[in-house]
Amino acid sequence: MNSSNKLAIVIPLFKRDFFEETLDTLFNQTDKRFNLYIGNDASPENFDDILGKYKNNFDFKYHFFEENLGGEGKLVEQWERCISLTQNEDYIQILGDDDYVSNNFVETFYKILDEKKKFDLLRFKMLKVSAKSEILQEFPQIENLNSTEHLLNDLNQVYWISISENIFSRSVYNQLGIKKYPLAWRSDAMLVFEFGMENIEVSNNAFVAIRRSQIQLTMNISPKVSKFKKIAMSYFYNDLLEKHEARFKKKDRKNLVKKLVYYTSNINSSQKEILRKNLSFFEMIQFYLFKK
Repeated sequence: MNSSNKLAIVIPLFKRDFFEETLDTLFNQTDKRFNLYIGNDASPENFDDILGKYKNNFDFKYHFFEENLGGEGKLVEQWERCISLTQNEDYIQILGDDDYVSNNFVETFYKILDEKKKFDLLRFKMLKVSAKSEILQEFPQIENLNSTEHLLNDLNQVYWISISENIFSRSVYNQLGIKKYPLAWRSDAMLVFEFGMENIEVSNNAFVAIRRSQIQLTMNISPKVSKFKKIAMSYFYNDLLEKHEARFKKKDRKNLVKKLVYYTSNINSSQKEILRKNLSFFEMIQFYLFKK
């Protein structure tokens, strides 16, 4: 590993279906100044052939973890232990094992870093791609938005937030950490919101392709996964309202409260106070009737 490289690309690995394509795009980068770390989440699949293809031509660190954290819903903990493999590079990307980047991705990162000198969060243009890598939709990043506006655009389905399209500074990661929601559901959105509060940049000169396929967690509607997702959503909306209420306008707060009501089974005393401050008397009556 080159200690002078400022970018660590971290791949939390479990599925091999698209992993080779992910590595291909990293191997073909126009700027090689990055260190690659791959953390295998005790996958039952064999990656020797794929890793062997690159081991003599491409420097990376690979580690097999004995405990399968993803299977326990602890995906953020898997991300964290993969990041722990890194060497104190200034910036980090968590790249999904089924996503991929444009060939000028690293080059674009360094151009922005040279121009801006430093940033907390950098978001790239997103492509939504199929299992066959067909482009389904493009989502350019909108310039001059704060992190609250990025989050609201996701919640209002203008575009969506995932983990892979972001590069964040190690300093903001060490300071704030990533919220540990079950299955990392909405942990990515909270990362963008919190990490980008002070200094957020965007680029449409390179892209990250986000895969949509039937093997993804997003498409899993099993009762167990659905339960985890609902719990995660309740934590997510609770954190937005309890910790960051002042960053939202009244109409947005009301929408967040309604989401909290929808996803939360048992409202605690602090959440009742949030409801009282943001809902009308009539809406409060409706809420309690709904809960009964």
